[in-house]
Amino acid sequence: MLAINCGSGQRPFDKDQGWVNIDINPKWNPDIVGDWNDLKPWFGDCSVDLVVSFHSLEHVGCGEGNGFI
Repeated sequence: MLAINCGSGQRPFDKDQGWVNIDINPKWNPDIVGDWNDLKPWFGDCSVDLVVSFHSLEHVGCGEGNGFI
């Protein structure tokens, strides 16, 4: 199973359990530093089983998360 944690911040999920942590801020040392509005550089269509965004949408401006949602 491939699962991604978008906006992982200070709370990355366990890589040993198949999680890939993504954050736009490199200071949190995510697995992928990138914008969640365009995940195509890392994941193909229909390749991800689960996407979680835990306490992160409130950190983007109005409309900035539209591509992700």
